[in-house]
Amino acid sequence: MNPRRDTATVEIDLEGALATSGGGDGVLRVRAFKEPTDAVRGEKAHGLDERAVVVKVANSVRLVSKPLRQRAKANTGFLQFGVGSRVPIGGFDFAVETGHLQPNGQPVGAELEDFNIDVKESRITFSGTGGFAFAPPEDGWTVEQVDPRKGLCRGDADRAKGNPNADPPTDPDPSRAIHPVSFGADGGDYPAGPGTSAVVRGPWHLCATVPEDNMEYLPEGDYHVRATLVAKDRTRPFPPLGSEDELLLGSIRHDGISVNVPLLTTDPAYAQDLIVVNRHRRLVDYVLVVNAGADGSASPRVIKGKLRRSGQTRLRLADLTTLTGTDQATALLAIVSLPNMIDVAMNQRNVADGATDTIVLFRGLQDAPLPSSAIVDPSVTVVHIPEVVTAPGYAQRLTIRNHLWRRAAYTVTLHPGEGATATPDRIRGGVPARGVVTLRLHNETELSDGWGAATLRVSAPARRVEVSTTIVNRSDGSVDTVVLHRGGYDE
Repeated sequence: MNPRRDTATVEIDLEGALATSGGGDGVLRVRAFKEPTDAVRGEKAHGLDERAVVVKVANSVRLVSKPLRQRAKANTGFLQFGVGSRVPIGGFDFAVETGHLQPNGQPVGAELEDFNIDVKESRITFSGTGGFAFAPPEDGWTVEQVDPRKGLCRGDADRAKGNPNADPPTDPDPSRAIHPVSFGADGGDYPAGPGTSAVVRGPWHLCATVPEDNMEYLPEGDYHVRATLVAKDRTRPFPPLGSEDELLLGSIRHDGISVNVPLLTTDPAYAQDLIVVNRHRRLVDYVLVVNAGADGSASPRVIKGKLRRSGQTRLRLADLTTLTGTDQATALLAIVSLPNMIDVAMNQRNVADGATDTIVLFRGLQDAPLPSSAIVDPSVTVVHIPEVVTAPGYAQRLTIRNHLWRRAAYTVTLHPGEGATATPDRIRGGVPARGVVTLRLHNETELSDGWGAATLRVSAPARRVEVSTTIVNRSDGSVDTVVLHRGGYDE
């Protein structure tokens, strides 16, 4: 036989080969030898040595996700979603490659069981960096389908079962089924997760049902899904390939700013203010959610209001709510705003001796990513000064260090409290090249009610400027120093 001229037909039992090996793509190799014994001895082929893939082995079932993004609303204190109470976190399904063939040449099936998958033993696993605490462990987390018009979960156990005795009778509707999500034995994995559910095929979604009176914070976070598929017949060469890699299922994001307030007190020995500067030229909504701990309560617990435009608002807990069983609480401040327009600080003053303690909680231009719409001049540094005191008994210094080899101009814009004034309301000057300026704010301006805030603008890049402020209590000499900007660290 001449391998380059004559033809021959070779028949291969692919079904038998695939049923016993299952090691990957099937490659046919054809070689010609001078003598039959050359093939046995492994001699070099004579004139013909060709390879061809005659069959491809591929996974016919794969998990796919359909990520969603849900918004937690700042005007609810991040206690509710914007679209409703039964919210899909994200969707998933099993994609079947119907064009694939079985080893016997027949088309693959359409059900998961047709692919050697033990549906009862297999599991879907959900995890999330935001956790699961904001929906109750019982019936709060489910797997359901979604109403395509409203975009909300539409599971209905009665509709799923159907009722032949109803008037008119209703047929079972599998698309209304509700599959529970469990959190381990006795719920031990709640609230951090993970949660697990049954493996089902269809356009399913992980759904969260948030109570209307929810008091659990909706955190920002990403949620993932993973399938672990178990083979029915583990002796078959093609076990199901589950998606052991986690797929992004969905995410929760805030539509405003959230600031954690570590300590608020109604103790009469202290005058404590939450100081919020709003740089918008409009009123801005805020919500303060107070947590008095397991031994106490706050009434009201959710406080809503508006921040004054282009200025400072001071919130005093003792004026806003009543604590019972404790005089201390923590809180979450939610503000309907872009982050770069807001600054938040807390000031606590000892009523007996006037000693102050100031903590910066949020710096809009430094502590959050700027929105894409924000226009920022890299040659200018803007720093929020949370507390300016001109009241009798106090002295305040503002120190600005310039690391440039040129003079840097500065402007301090005062933000007096509501109904108060600052005279003058702007302080201008310059910091020498490689030099320092210390402003005695109590001599530079006069606040009609003695207290306020300010914004400092320096004509120098952020990495070349350092700023701090010190408040001195003249009666006992105690000092309260706050580092406001640390050059390259806060760039």
